[in-house]
Amino acid sequence: MKIDIKGSGHCLEIGESCILVAGSFWFQTRDCTIIVGSQTTFEEANVSALEPKAKVQIGKDCMFSYDVHIRNGDSHSILDVESNKRINLGRDIYIGDHVWLGAHVNVLKGVTIGENSVIGIRSLVTSDIPSHCVAAGLPAKAKRSNTYWTRELIEGGERSVSS
Repeated sequence: MKIDIKGSGHCLEIGESCILVAGSFWFQTRDCTIIVGSQTTFEEANVSALEPKAKVQIGKDCMFSYDVHIRNGDSHSILDVESNKRINLGRDIYIGDHVWLGAHVNVLKGVTIGENSVIGIRSLVTSDIPSHCVAAGLPAKAKRSNTYWTRELIEGGERSVSS
């Protein structure tokens, strides 16, 4: 993992037993925070906290595939012509416990992804995703609810239930 720090006062917290194979943590401006919960795995994830006092919080036991990008800001300003005010302010990102992000997923500013959810390959997450669902698309939308996932590959399509 590469850590790129511009500015000052930043905080990076990585929980116990994480496996971070490749990617980056990018801090810009000042007082940004990135938190990665315990037992989370990254094949290749790029996490960016770009606005002053910005936060990206990732829960426990998450699984991120490769070419995943999580950005809570745009890095550059877009201004309203009449008021001269910036219109593209950054917003915090919250990813719940036990979330699986497939390959090539992009998560943008202001998003909350609920616990035990799956985001399908090449999805663009621009709005909140509820817990216990499978979401996919451009932009990502819930495709199925009342689900959970496991790292275990279950052969035959049915998991045995112990009594």
